[in-house]
Amino acid sequence: MKFLRHIIGYILKTISVIMAIGLVLSYISVYINPAKFWVPAFLGLFFLLLLVLNLLLGIVWALLRRKIAWVNLIVILPAILYLPSFIQVGHKAQEHSAPTIKVMTYNVHLFGRADNNKNATLSNFSEYVKKENPDIVCFQEVADFDTLVISKAFQQYPHRYYCCSKRASGLLHGNGTFSKYPMINTGNFLFPETSNRCIYTDIVARGDTVRVYNNHLQSINLNLELTALRIRKEELRNEELKQVSIKLRTAFVKRAQQVDIISAHIASSPYPTIVCGDFNDTPVSYTYRKMKGKLHDCFTKAGKGIPSTYRGFWPAFRIDYILCAPCFQTVKYQVPRVNYSDHYPVVIELAKQKE
Repeated sequence: MKFLRHIIGYILKTISVIMAIGLVLSYISVYINPAKFWVPAFLGLFFLLLLVLNLLLGIVWALLRRKIAWVNLIVILPAILYLPSFIQVGHKAQEHSAPTIKVMTYNVHLFGRADNNKNATLSNFSEYVKKENPDIVCFQEVADFDTLVISKAFQQYPHRYYCCSKRASGLLHGNGTFSKYPMINTGNFLFPETSNRCIYTDIVARGDTVRVYNNHLQSINLNLELTALRIRKEELRNEELKQVSIKLRTAFVKRAQQVDIISAHIASSPYPTIVCGDFNDTPVSYTYRKMKGKLHDCFTKAGKGIPSTYRGFWPAFRIDYILCAPCFQTVKYQVPRVNYSDHYPVVIELAKQKE
């Protein structure tokens, strides 16, 4: 019996050390380009889970008066630097005198048709956007064959810029930026070996020119339900796990390449920037840190709670963002719970600060 307790204790201590190492690797994932080493990027996806597990293990070992408790308790201390990107207790009403610009980013998933969402139609999206009434809207996953119909559905936006790519299915779709204000310049990035892209528009809003980036970065392209079913079958398990590993590694590497290109372009922008879109990565990632650079994350300035922007299986996935130049003050931040797409929209209001 004593021997069995010793073995169990050894196993639990080993698990504690592994969890601690995993959390440390998730911390440093923001600094390591996945193209050079992708394992930390994978662990960064599970930052919150690793944090909770280390906290629970630390408490259990402390109650048992085991010295190993310090391993798990000390390793959670750096999390204080990362948690503000995941959770905000709440902000006071932002005082401002300047007029605001309302911006929305929304991955519309082919306006609900990509997953046969019978509750989502173009009319639903159109009515919702009319209700929110943003000045600038950045859509991702807009189908090219719908552009005329879509333009008619969003007539309140006379200025529009689309850029679409051909998917493996043969369908053309991509990003679209709609604005109530004039666009004086447009451009896009066609990333190598992928149909994901970034578009940008220079918009003259309230007398100032702002450059708006609309991003849809590389996704993992996993069908979670099908993957789970295949993993349950022993004869398919090894091959499926191998494919999952390949898809994760490919997505991490491609996103890193894409964000390196975009961040360099942002740094050279002649105008204040607003960066929107579906980054397909969490705040603990190389993608987020590189894209954010010297910009402000609008959530950390005016958000509250834990705003998941993805409606999938993981409840704390904030993968859709709006970042802005420091010259803007984020007056309001919202993630409305509308179930038309597999993503939720992000809606903010910005005021230009006096120089």
